[in-house]
Amino acid sequence: MSQSFLIQMVLARCSDVNSSVRSRAIAGFSQCVASKDSAVGLTIKEMFTPRNGPLGRVPISRVVPTPETQRTAPASEGQGSEGHAPQETETSSDKTIDETSDKTVATEGQALEGPPAAATVDPKESTPLPVAALAVQLTPGAEFSLADGKGVVSMLRRRACDEKVNVRKAALQALENVIRMEGAAFNKQDLDILNERCQDPALSVRKQAMMSLTQLLSEMPDNRTVQSLWLDGVLPMVMDRETGAQERCMEIVQDILLNNIVPYHRSTEPEHKMAWSILGIMAGNEGVDLRRFLQRACQHLSRQGQLKASVVSVLQTHIGTENNAGVWMLLAEMAPHLGKFNSSFVLDYWDTNMSSATEVDFSTMGRVLTVLGCLAKHLPSDVRLKVA
Repeated sequence: MSQSFLIQMVLARCSDVNSSVRSRAIAGFSQCVASKDSAVGLTIKEMFTPRNGPLGRVPISRVVPTPETQRTAPASEGQGSEGHAPQETETSSDKTIDETSDKTVATEGQALEGPPAAATVDPKESTPLPVAALAVQLTPGAEFSLADGKGVVSMLRRRACDEKVNVRKAALQALENVIRMEGAAFNKQDLDILNERCQDPALSVRKQAMMSLTQLLSEMPDNRTVQSLWLDGVLPMVMDRETGAQERCMEIVQDILLNNIVPYHRSTEPEHKMAWSILGIMAGNEGVDLRRFLQRACQHLSRQGQLKASVVSVLQTHIGTENNAGVWMLLAEMAPHLGKFNSSFVLDYWDTNMSSATEVDFSTMGRVLTVLGCLAKHLPSDVRLKVA
Protein backbone atom coordinates (compact mmCIF):
# COMPACT_ATOMS: atom_id res chain seq x y z
CA MET A 1 0.00 0.00 0.00
CA SER A 2 1.22 3.49 -0.80
CA GLN A 3 1.70 6.17 1.85
CA SER A 4 -0.93 8.29 0.13
CA PHE A 5 -3.52 5.51 0.33
CA LEU A 6 -2.84 4.89 4.03
CA ILE A 7 -3.09 8.57 4.89
CA GLN A 8 -6.35 8.80 2.94
CA MET A 9 -7.71 5.95 5.04
CA VAL A 10 -6.78 7.84 8.20
CA LEU A 11 -8.42 11.00 6.87
CA ALA A 12 -11.61 9.11 6.11
CA ARG A 13 -11.88 8.16 9.78
CA CYS A 14 -11.45 11.79 10.92
CA SER A 15 -15.18 12.10 10.22
CA ASP A 16 -16.21 8.85 11.87
CA VAL A 17 -19.41 8.88 13.92
CA ASN A 18 -17.47 7.47 16.89
CA SER A 19 -15.65 10.26 18.74
CA SER A 20 -12.80 7.99 19.87
CA VAL A 21 -12.14 6.99 16.27
CA ARG A 22 -12.29 10.61 15.17
CA SER A 23 -9.80 11.76 17.80
CA ARG A 24 -7.35 8.93 17.13
CA ALA A 25 -7.54 9.43 13.38
CA ILE A 26 -6.92 13.16 13.73
CA ALA A 27 -4.01 12.47 16.10
CA GLY A 28 -2.58 10.01 13.58
CA PHE A 29 -2.89 12.50 10.75
CA SER A 30 -1.27 15.15 12.97
CA GLN A 31 1.73 12.88 13.47
CA CYS A 32 1.99 12.43 9.71
CA VAL A 33 1.98 16.21 9.22
CA ALA A 34 4.74 16.58 11.82
CA SER A 35 6.80 13.71 10.39
CA LYS A 36 10.44 14.45 9.58
CA ASP A 37 10.38 11.83 6.82
CA SER A 38 10.73 13.66 3.52
CA ALA A 39 8.53 11.19 1.62
CA VAL A 40 5.71 11.49 4.16
CA GLY A 41 6.08 15.27 4.19
CA LEU A 42 5.81 15.44 0.41
CA THR A 43 2.72 13.23 0.44
CA ILE A 44 1.06 15.41 3.09
CA LYS A 45 1.76 18.63 1.20
CA GLU A 46 0.08 17.12 -1.86
CA MET A 47 -3.08 16.25 0.08
CA PHE A 48 -4.84 19.53 0.75
CA THR A 49 -7.13 20.02 -2.27
CA PRO A 50 -10.11 17.70 -2.87
CA ARG A 51 -10.85 16.53 -6.41
CA ASN A 52 -13.29 14.29 -8.20
CA GLY A 53 -11.89 10.92 -9.09
CA PRO A 54 -12.02 7.16 -8.52
CA LEU A 55 -13.84 6.43 -5.28
CA GLY A 56 -13.18 3.72 -2.73
CA ARG A 57 -15.44 1.72 -0.43
CA VAL A 58 -16.47 3.47 2.79
CA PRO A 59 -19.66 2.52 4.70
CA ILE A 60 -21.97 5.53 4.75
CA SER A 61 -23.18 4.96 8.30
CA ARG A 62 -19.61 5.07 9.63
CA VAL A 63 -18.75 8.53 8.28
CA VAL A 64 -19.96 11.99 9.26
CA PRO A 65 -20.89 13.91 6.08
CA THR A 66 -18.10 16.45 5.80
CA PRO A 67 -17.47 18.28 3.55
CA GLU A 68 -21.04 18.92 2.35
CA THR A 69 -20.62 18.45 -1.37
CA GLN A 70 -21.49 15.81 -3.94
CA ARG A 71 -19.28 13.90 -6.28
CA THR A 72 -20.14 11.70 -9.22
CA ALA A 73 -19.63 7.96 -9.12
CA PRO A 74 -20.47 5.45 -11.87
CA ALA A 75 -23.64 3.47 -11.50
CA SER A 76 -21.67 0.24 -11.75
CA GLU A 77 -19.87 1.12 -8.52
CA GLY A 78 -22.87 0.10 -6.52
CA GLN A 79 -22.84 -3.42 -8.00
CA GLY A 80 -21.50 -6.52 -6.33
CA SER A 81 -18.87 -8.86 -7.69
CA GLU A 82 -21.44 -10.53 -9.98
CA GLY A 83 -22.81 -7.26 -11.37
CA HIS A 84 -26.00 -7.25 -9.26
CA ALA A 85 -26.86 -4.13 -7.30
CA PRO A 86 -27.02 -4.73 -3.56
CA GLN A 87 -30.35 -4.40 -1.80
CA GLU A 88 -30.80 -1.15 0.13
CA THR A 89 -32.95 -0.78 3.22
CA GLU A 90 -34.16 2.48 4.67
CA THR A 91 -33.84 2.69 8.43
CA SER A 92 -33.46 5.48 10.96
CA SER A 93 -30.51 7.75 10.25
CA ASP A 94 -27.76 8.92 12.54
CA LYS A 95 -27.55 12.64 13.07
CA THR A 96 -24.29 14.18 12.03
CA ILE A 97 -22.07 15.62 14.74
CA ASP A 98 -20.82 18.22 12.31
CA GLU A 99 -22.09 21.51 13.73
CA THR A 100 -22.31 23.01 10.27
CA SER A 101 -24.73 20.41 8.97
CA ASP A 102 -28.26 19.35 9.87
CA LYS A 103 -28.28 16.49 7.39
CA THR A 104 -28.42 12.85 8.36
CA VAL A 105 -26.57 9.86 7.12
CA ALA A 106 -27.92 6.50 6.07
CA THR A 107 -27.40 3.20 7.87
CA GLU A 108 -24.96 0.47 7.02
CA GLY A 109 -27.56 -1.06 4.74
CA GLN A 110 -26.57 1.64 2.23
CA ALA A 111 -22.85 0.85 2.28
CA LEU A 112 -21.13 1.05 -1.06
CA GLU A 113 -19.99 -2.22 -2.56
CA GLY A 114 -17.61 -3.15 -5.34
CA PRO A 115 -14.17 -2.10 -6.51
CA PRO A 116 -13.08 1.48 -7.30
CA ALA A 117 -14.46 2.92 -10.52
CA ALA A 118 -12.51 3.03 -13.72
CA ALA A 119 -10.70 6.23 -14.62
CA THR A 120 -13.00 6.91 -17.65
CA VAL A 121 -16.67 7.31 -16.82
CA ASP A 122 -19.65 8.00 -19.04
CA PRO A 123 -21.52 10.93 -17.45
CA LYS A 124 -24.86 9.50 -18.59
CA GLU A 125 -24.29 6.36 -16.53
CA SER A 126 -23.27 8.16 -13.34
CA THR A 127 -25.18 8.88 -10.14
CA PRO A 128 -24.35 11.44 -7.45
CA LEU A 129 -23.13 10.21 -4.08
CA PRO A 130 -22.49 12.24 -0.93
CA VAL A 131 -18.83 12.85 -0.23
CA ALA A 132 -19.34 11.48 3.27
CA ALA A 133 -19.70 8.05 1.76
CA LEU A 134 -16.48 8.21 -0.15
CA ALA A 135 -12.80 7.94 0.58
CA VAL A 136 -11.06 11.31 0.61
CA GLN A 137 -9.71 12.01 -2.87
CA LEU A 138 -6.92 14.58 -3.00
CA THR A 139 -4.73 16.17 -5.60
CA PRO A 140 -1.21 17.69 -5.68
CA GLY A 141 -0.87 21.37 -4.82
CA ALA A 142 -1.31 22.88 -1.36
CA GLU A 143 -4.37 25.13 -1.30
CA PHE A 144 -4.87 26.42 2.22
CA SER A 145 -7.67 28.94 1.62
CA LEU A 146 -10.54 26.65 0.69
CA ALA A 147 -14.01 27.66 1.87
CA ASP A 148 -15.69 25.77 4.68
CA GLY A 149 -17.06 22.48 3.42
CA LYS A 150 -14.05 21.74 1.22
CA GLY A 151 -10.69 20.29 2.07
CA VAL A 152 -8.72 18.70 4.87
CA VAL A 153 -7.83 21.88 6.75
CA SER A 154 -11.46 23.01 6.69
CA MET A 155 -12.40 19.67 8.25
CA LEU A 156 -9.82 20.19 11.02
CA ARG A 157 -11.23 23.65 11.73
CA ARG A 158 -14.68 22.17 12.28
CA ARG A 159 -13.30 19.36 14.40
CA ALA A 160 -11.73 22.04 16.62
CA CYS A 161 -15.34 22.93 17.51
CA ASP A 162 -16.46 19.30 17.90
CA GLU A 163 -18.82 18.44 20.73
CA LYS A 164 -16.28 15.96 22.17
CA VAL A 165 -13.32 17.25 24.18
CA ASN A 166 -10.79 14.70 22.92
CA VAL A 167 -11.66 15.49 19.30
CA ARG A 168 -11.23 19.23 19.83
CA LYS A 169 -7.87 18.70 21.52
CA ALA A 170 -6.61 16.43 18.72
CA ALA A 171 -7.77 18.93 16.09
CA LEU A 172 -5.81 21.73 17.77
CA GLN A 173 -2.65 19.61 17.70
CA ALA A 174 -3.23 18.91 14.01
CA LEU A 175 -3.79 22.59 13.21
CA GLU A 176 -0.60 23.47 15.08
CA ASN A 177 1.36 21.05 12.91
CA VAL A 178 -0.32 22.34 9.74
CA ILE A 179 0.65 25.92 10.63
CA ARG A 180 4.18 24.78 11.40
CA MET A 181 4.39 23.00 8.05
CA GLU A 182 3.15 26.08 6.18
CA GLY A 183 5.64 28.34 7.95
CA ALA A 184 5.33 32.05 7.20
CA ALA A 185 2.58 31.31 4.64
CA PHE A 186 0.17 30.01 7.30
CA ASN A 187 -3.52 30.87 7.18
CA LYS A 188 -4.45 33.31 9.95
CA GLN A 189 -7.83 31.61 10.28
CA ASP A 190 -6.09 28.53 11.70
CA LEU A 191 -4.24 30.67 14.24
CA ASP A 192 -7.51 32.41 15.16
CA ILE A 193 -9.01 29.03 16.04
CA LEU A 194 -6.14 28.28 18.43
CA ASN A 195 -6.69 31.70 19.96
CA GLU A 196 -10.43 31.10 20.41
CA ARG A 197 -9.90 27.68 22.00
CA CYS A 198 -7.93 29.34 24.82
CA GLN A 199 -11.42 30.11 26.18
CA ASP A 200 -12.75 26.58 25.67
CA PRO A 201 -14.98 25.17 28.45
CA ALA A 202 -12.67 22.14 28.79
CA LEU A 203 -9.41 22.60 30.72
CA SER A 204 -7.45 20.13 28.58
CA VAL A 205 -8.46 21.97 25.40
CA ARG A 206 -7.50 25.35 26.86
CA LYS A 207 -4.11 23.98 27.89
CA GLN A 208 -3.56 22.49 24.44
CA ALA A 209 -4.43 25.79 22.76
CA MET A 210 -2.07 27.61 25.13
CA MET A 211 0.78 25.20 24.43
CA SER A 212 0.18 25.23 20.66
CA LEU A 213 0.28 29.03 20.45
CA THR A 214 3.39 29.13 22.63
CA GLN A 215 5.17 26.53 20.51
CA LEU A 216 4.33 28.45 17.34
CA LEU A 217 5.56 31.68 18.92
CA SER A 218 8.84 30.02 19.84
CA GLU A 219 9.29 28.79 16.27
CA MET A 220 8.20 32.08 14.64
CA PRO A 221 9.46 34.63 17.18
CA ASP A 222 9.57 37.54 14.74
CA ASN A 223 6.03 37.10 13.39
CA ARG A 224 3.91 40.02 14.58
CA THR A 225 0.61 38.21 13.99
CA VAL A 226 1.66 35.26 16.13
CA GLN A 227 2.86 37.63 18.84
CA SER A 228 -0.45 39.52 18.91
CA LEU A 229 -2.59 36.38 19.00
CA TRP A 230 -0.37 34.85 21.69
CA LEU A 231 -0.96 37.95 23.81
CA ASP A 232 -4.68 37.90 23.13
CA GLY A 233 -5.14 34.17 23.78
CA VAL A 234 -2.46 32.98 26.20
CA LEU A 235 -1.70 35.93 28.50
CA PRO A 236 -5.30 36.25 29.85
CA MET A 237 -4.99 32.67 31.11
CA VAL A 238 -2.96 33.97 34.07
CA MET A 239 -6.46 34.59 35.47
CA ASP A 240 -7.94 31.28 34.33
CA ARG A 241 -10.62 29.74 36.53
CA GLU A 242 -8.47 26.59 36.98
CA THR A 243 -5.36 26.85 39.14
CA GLY A 244 -3.44 24.38 36.98
CA ALA A 245 -3.93 26.53 33.87
CA GLN A 246 -2.96 29.66 35.80
CA GLU A 247 0.31 28.17 37.03
CA ARG A 248 1.26 26.83 33.62
CA CYS A 249 0.53 30.20 32.05
CA MET A 250 2.70 31.93 34.67
CA GLU A 251 5.58 29.63 33.75
CA ILE A 252 5.10 30.41 30.07
CA VAL A 253 5.05 34.17 30.70
CA GLN A 254 8.29 33.87 32.62
CA ASP A 255 9.91 31.78 29.88
CA ILE A 256 8.73 33.92 26.97
CA LEU A 257 9.18 37.37 28.47
CA LEU A 258 11.25 37.65 31.64
CA ASN A 259 13.82 34.96 30.87
CA ASN A 260 14.52 36.55 27.48
CA ILE A 261 15.38 39.95 28.92
CA VAL A 262 19.16 40.31 28.86
CA PRO A 263 21.49 43.36 28.78
CA TYR A 264 21.04 45.44 25.65
CA HIS A 265 24.41 44.59 24.12
CA ARG A 266 23.56 40.89 24.34
CA SER A 267 20.03 41.17 22.93
CA THR A 268 20.89 39.74 19.54
CA GLU A 269 18.93 36.48 19.40
CA PRO A 270 15.42 36.25 17.86
CA GLU A 271 13.87 35.32 21.22
CA HIS A 272 15.36 38.45 22.82
CA LYS A 273 13.88 40.68 20.13
CA MET A 274 10.59 38.78 20.40
CA ALA A 275 10.29 39.60 24.11
CA TRP A 276 10.80 43.32 23.47
CA SER A 277 8.43 43.30 20.52
CA ILE A 278 5.72 41.79 22.74
CA LEU A 279 6.42 44.31 25.50
CA GLY A 280 6.19 47.07 22.88
CA ILE A 281 2.73 45.88 21.87
CA MET A 282 1.65 45.88 25.51
CA ALA A 283 3.03 49.40 26.01
CA GLY A 284 0.76 50.77 23.27
CA ASN A 285 -2.70 52.24 23.70
CA GLU A 286 -4.30 48.91 22.75
CA GLY A 287 -2.49 47.09 25.57
CA VAL A 288 -4.54 48.37 28.54
CA ASP A 289 -6.14 44.99 29.32
CA LEU A 290 -2.92 43.13 28.57
CA ARG A 291 -1.05 45.17 31.17
CA ARG A 292 -3.59 44.09 33.77
CA PHE A 293 -2.73 40.45 33.07
CA LEU A 294 0.99 41.23 33.17
CA GLN A 295 0.57 42.85 36.57
CA ARG A 296 -1.17 39.71 37.82
CA ALA A 297 1.72 37.60 36.53
CA CYS A 298 4.28 39.86 38.25
CA GLN A 299 2.34 39.62 41.50
CA HIS A 300 2.29 35.82 41.32
CA LEU A 301 5.98 35.53 40.43
CA SER A 302 6.86 37.86 43.30
CA ARG A 303 5.00 35.63 45.74
CA GLN A 304 6.93 32.67 44.39
CA GLY A 305 10.21 34.52 44.92
CA GLN A 306 10.98 34.48 41.19
CA LEU A 307 10.86 38.25 40.67
CA LYS A 308 14.08 39.80 41.92
CA ALA A 309 15.39 43.36 42.02
CA SER A 310 18.43 42.29 39.99
CA VAL A 311 16.29 42.44 36.83
CA VAL A 312 16.20 46.23 37.22
CA SER A 313 19.89 46.56 36.37
CA VAL A 314 19.26 44.62 33.17
CA LEU A 315 16.27 46.79 32.23
CA GLN A 316 18.35 49.90 32.88
CA THR A 317 20.59 49.06 29.91
CA HIS A 318 17.59 49.36 27.56
CA ILE A 319 16.57 52.86 28.65
CA GLY A 320 16.89 55.36 25.82
CA THR A 321 16.92 52.63 23.16
CA GLU A 322 14.16 51.46 20.81
CA ASN A 323 12.90 49.42 23.79
CA ASN A 324 12.41 52.48 26.01
CA ALA A 325 8.58 52.37 26.09
CA GLY A 326 8.60 48.65 26.94
CA VAL A 327 11.18 49.17 29.71
CA TRP A 328 9.11 51.73 31.60
CA MET A 329 5.89 49.80 31.06
CA LEU A 330 7.46 46.67 32.55
CA LEU A 331 9.08 48.60 35.41
CA ALA A 332 5.75 50.25 36.23
CA GLU A 333 4.09 46.82 36.55
CA MET A 334 6.98 45.23 38.45
CA ALA A 335 7.88 48.08 40.83
CA PRO A 336 5.03 47.45 43.34
CA HIS A 337 6.39 43.92 43.86
CA LEU A 338 10.14 44.54 43.85
CA GLY A 339 10.63 46.44 47.09
CA LYS A 340 13.63 48.75 47.31
CA PHE A 341 16.06 49.11 44.40
CA ASN A 342 18.44 51.73 43.03
CA SER A 343 16.36 54.79 42.18
CA SER A 344 19.07 57.09 40.85
CA PHE A 345 18.47 56.24 37.17
CA VAL A 346 14.73 56.82 37.61
CA LEU A 347 15.31 60.27 39.13
CA ASP A 348 17.81 61.14 36.40
CA TYR A 349 15.38 60.17 33.65
CA TRP A 350 12.61 62.20 35.29
CA ASP A 351 14.77 65.33 35.66
CA THR A 352 16.11 65.07 32.11
CA ASN A 353 12.89 64.39 30.24
CA MET A 354 10.04 65.91 32.23
CA SER A 355 10.43 69.46 30.93
CA SER A 356 10.88 68.35 27.31
CA ALA A 357 8.36 65.50 27.19
CA THR A 358 6.26 65.44 24.04
CA GLU A 359 2.71 64.17 23.76
CA VAL A 360 4.06 60.85 22.50
CA ASP A 361 6.29 60.49 25.57
CA PHE A 362 3.57 61.51 28.02
CA SER A 363 2.47 57.92 28.73
CA THR A 364 6.08 56.92 29.32
CA MET A 365 6.57 59.78 31.79
CA GLY A 366 3.43 58.66 33.57
CA ARG A 367 5.01 55.24 34.04
CA VAL A 368 8.22 56.82 35.30
CA LEU A 369 6.14 58.64 37.87
CA THR A 370 4.46 55.36 38.82
CA VAL A 371 7.87 53.82 39.50
CA LEU A 372 8.86 56.85 41.58
CA GLY A 373 5.64 56.50 43.55
CA CYS A 374 6.55 52.91 44.43
CA LEU A 375 10.01 54.08 45.57
CA ALA A 376 8.79 57.20 47.41
CA LYS A 377 8.99 55.72 50.90
CA HIS A 378 12.65 54.86 50.28
CA LEU A 379 13.61 58.36 49.03
CA PRO A 380 14.98 61.17 51.21
CA SER A 381 12.40 63.82 52.13
CA ASP A 382 14.11 66.55 50.10
CA VAL A 383 14.03 64.37 46.97
CA ARG A 384 10.35 63.63 47.47
CA LEU A 385 9.60 67.33 47.74
CA LYS A 386 11.61 68.04 44.59
CA VAL A 387 9.71 65.47 42.58
CA ALA A 388 6.39 66.67 43.94
